Amino acid sequence: MASVFGRLSFPTDLNNNVTAYSNSTIKHMSVVPKLLSDWQYQDIANNNIGGYYVNPVANSANLILSISTQVFSNSSGVANIITVATSANNLVNVANNFLAHTNRLSGIVEPNADTAGLPHYSSAISVAKTVSYMCYQSDGVTNNAPIIGNFSSLYTANNLADYYTTIKTYPNIVANTIYYEADPIDPLLMIKKSNLSAGLATTIATNLNTINTYMSGKQSSDVNFFNQSNVIVADLNSVKKFSGMGETEKYLAKTLIGTDKLKARIT
Repeated sequence: MASVFGRLSFPTDLNNNVTAYSNSTIKHMSVVPKLLSDWQYQDIANNNIGGYYVNPVANSANLILSISTQVFSNSSGVANIITVATSANNLVNVANNFLAHTNRLSGIVEPNADTAGLPHYSSAISVAKTVSYMCYQSDGVTNNAPIIGNFSSLYTANNLADYYTTIKTYPNIVANTIYYEADPIDPLLMIKKSNLSAGLATTIATNLNTINTYMSGKQSSDVNFFNQSNVIVADLNSVKKFSGMGETEKYLAKTLIGTDKLKARIT
């Protein structure tokens, strides 16, 4: 069976230099709480780290990305359905951003130099835990709202699936209306046109825009919640210095450096 020690590939020529721990050292090590559960140690021993997280909205987001990409491809360059092409292209960009955002929130993408300031699972959970304690102590909040407020985009799978159902026929609808007509000035030049009705073009564009608004709104909500959580934790650190002030600290604040605001609070 694989072991953590086995992964070290200890050089056997050092065997004669190995010394056993003293009884006191072993006693100390035996009372230290386990760092990890057995399954965690086994994963390390087997070099089987990773693959623990999944993006719960990846499938729905990818379907919307695929449909919007197809609609844009079919409508691009068609003069009389520019609104459809524009809405589809906008949704392609939003869906791409949303997928990257939810990959970060799901923990399957680690922070890098370009995304370090954006919410990732690890950073969102870290700041949220602190805010949770603050909200409980300050406001009596006894639920996990301060945590899941960072992750609203991960709860959108059902809505995205419904949106996909609404738009999944759009690529074929648009494609079936496309035809080519010779340019009246240069007959050798073929112009790409569509006989899609104005009403249906409006419906398609509107529905694509609705999904755009929904996905971008959820992403913005998560980012804003995460940023505000960080601001609150920064405020915590700013005022924490006044907790447990020593006698001299209070003396200096009350007689020399404290404003009336601070004096009123530490009296």
